[in-house]
Amino acid sequence: MKSEPAGTESCIIPYPASEAASLKLELDVVNELIFEVSDSADEISIKMENGYQDYLSTKQKDSALKVSYHSGHHHFEKGPTFTVVLPRQCENLTLDIVVGAGDISMESEAFTARKVNVSVGVGELSVDQISASEKAVFEVGTGDVSILNGQFPKVSIEAGVGDAVFSGSVSNKLEVEAGTGDVNVSLTGTEKSYAFDLSAGLGEIRLNGQSKGAFDAEYETGSNGGAEVELTAGVGDISVLTQQ
Repeated sequence: MKSEPAGTESCIIPYPASEAASLKLELDVVNELIFEVSDSADEISIKMENGYQDYLSTKQKDSALKVSYHSGHHHFEKGPTFTVVLPRQCENLTLDIVVGAGDISMESEAFTARKVNVSVGVGELSVDQISASEKAVFEVGTGDVSILNGQFPKVSIEAGVGDAVFSGSVSNKLEVEAGTGDVNVSLTGTEKSYAFDLSAGLGEIRLNGQSKGAFDAEYETGSNGGAEVELTAGVGDISVLTQQ
């Protein structure tokens, strides 16, 4: 294995919250990307630990901030740790996050962005109490994705190889797809308040504990005016629970 450059560095990038409408992160490799929400902070703070400033760049255009980390060396033992602190007043922010390899943890007090787009090539994606007022997209190539306690009009979740988990409420449409892995969904509301379209290739479909078929199984309830729930598992089980 090629050795890393000597002398890792740490730094903090501050950005006035009042000037921010969108935040984009493009990080080719990280040890972990952590998001926190602060009621007292008045600026966005992006902290890098154990990284290299030569690989770090920032670009600001109008109300958009872009932060990039491009090492070009995915075979290093591990990447830096990034911690992003978002002030509560940034709840109309658009978040656009792309990580090549590494884990993302977005677990905090309840926070609602305008739009959320998160893509991970290889790694785990864990989101808790993060919502979007317009729409959200979460994608993981290889690794598990867990989106918990969120509220969305529209949300799309995809795991190529890994399990996909969702809990929360959806007012318009929920799409969850796992190529190889299980799909587990817990929805706020009654079963009749959703229109289900469920498909499992090599696996079983269960809705509120009742089997709806196994192996090349499909289950549809038809449109009833409620939110659409479209779940697909290529190789894996689908489990859905609804609760008030």
